[in-house]
Amino acid sequence: MSQRRKLGNVYAIPLPNGEYAYGREYKECLAISKFRSKEIISNPDFSEIDFFVAVYYDVLTCGDWPKVCNYPFKDDEDIWGPPTYIRDPIKPDNYEIYYKGEIRKATKQKCIGLERCAVWDSNHVIDRLMGNDIWTDICKE
Repeated sequence: MSQRRKLGNVYAIPLPNGEYAYGREYKECLAISKFRSKEIISNPDFSEIDFFVAVYYDVLTCGDWPKVCNYPFKDDEDIWGPPTYIRDPIKPDNYEIYYKGEIRKATKQKCIGLERCAVWDSNHVIDRLMGNDIWTDICKE
């Protein structure tokens, strides 16, 4: 069943162990809560965020991750996730930071601790939620 996207929507993510994780839609990404439940609940806790991740459009519209509620944002600043980094595959010493739709030059030092800019499919998100960090790429020293 197809569903519409809207900033603030919260989606239940079914996990292979029978639990549910929850993602809240931000502009260009999802905030994945640390909260898990054994059944879908209508008001999951987002006080602690596990990670932010950009996902393909169809991941949220196809209905595999059902919308459970909407937590509106306070203002236009709140709708953005954290910055991510880009590393040039041809010149690996060249780094950039992507934030709020803009790319700016950066040093590796400024990128440390940021996640690589990428768009994930649902199975990659589920892998990460289940502890498989093969898809995770955080800039390290």
